[in-house]
Amino acid sequence: DRMIATRHDMSRMEVALVSLEAGFDETRHRLTRHNAELSRKIAEAEEELSQLSWDLANRREAARAAADAVLDARLVLGEAMVAAAAPAVLLPTFPAVGAAAAAA
Repeated sequence: DRMIATRHDMSRMEVALVSLEAGFDETRHRLTRHNAELSRKIAEAEEELSQLSWDLANRREAARAAADAVLDARLVLGEAMVAAAAPAVLLPTFPAVGAAAAAA
């Protein structure tokens, strides 16, 4: 009688253990799939971040080049304005001298 009770308890424990193992296996498979999905999403996000960083660097370089071109154009324009105004400033006309020379 006692032996039957012991076997019955062992059988019940074995069923419980099999059930726990099945639950563990199912959870492990679910977590493995979830991990793979997260790893894929992370890889995609890293790729997108890498591309955006590359694009940002290129756009910053283009902005720097445009700013340099604007500065160069302003310098050229300023030099042209100074050169155009320089003869009038450097060579003023003196009406009195011009009239005295014409009279002589």
